[in-house]
Amino acid sequence: MKDLFVFGMGFASGWAARANADSLREAAVSLIAAGYRGAERLRMRIETEREFVQDLLAEGRAQYQAAREVMSPEGEESAATDRARVRAA
Repeated sequence: MKDLFVFGMGFASGWAARANADSLREAAVSLIAAGYRGAERLRMRIETEREFVQDLLAEGRAQYQAAREVMSPEGEESAATDRARVRAA
């Protein structure tokens, strides 16, 4: 009797799986499409963050170069002399 019950349950579950095979395929395709959409959103987010970091680096480089141009060679010598005086004191 137990064997007949197990056989019946297996037969019923197989029948149900086969009946839903088309809808399972559609569900799998939808899941894969959602994965691609998520990957595309992630790529776009990474690209946006990369551009933000590049802008920060460019702005920092520009400020550094502007400050370096303002400081003349004489200013560098006086800064070095001031540092030497501080060390000697």
